[in-house]
Amino acid sequence: MKSFLLILIPLALACGGGGGDGGDNSELQENIETLLNTDGCVNCDLDNADLDFEDLAGKDLTNATFNRADLTGTDFSNAQLQSSEFISADLEGADFSGAELQGADFSNSRLEDADFRGAELQGADFSDADLEGADFAGADTAGATFDGANTDEATNLNL
Repeated sequence: MKSFLLILIPLALACGGGGGDGGDNSELQENIETLLNTDGCVNCDLDNADLDFEDLAGKDLTNATFNRADLTGTDFSNAQLQSSEFISADLEGADFSGAELQGADFSNSRLEDADFRGAELQGADFSDADLEGADFAGADTAGATFDGANTDEATNLNL
């Protein structure tokens, strides 16, 4: 009986029993539904979300968190993203053109070929981000941090 319980307890925990992440996953799903079906999701926790190639253009996502999220090819053009977090997120090919990103944190994120043309990036943090091919033409990067960021000849930092 003792060995039987030793097998069942880890199995129950792995399947969401014992008060693990079950509630967090339902909150994430609710936040994703709010995000996709309304004009925005202010202060939303969207960490670890899979939102690749979604159209979030013009939405109000002020102070939202997208840490470790898959946002490949997502359209954030003209969105309100002040003080949002994208730490360690995959944002390859994402479109942030014209977006309000003051104080946003992109540290350790993958931003290859991302479009930041005309974005407001004052005080944003791009520390240790991969910016190969990213385009910052016409963006306001006053006070932004690029410490340790990876760039290449195709990166247009416009600093």
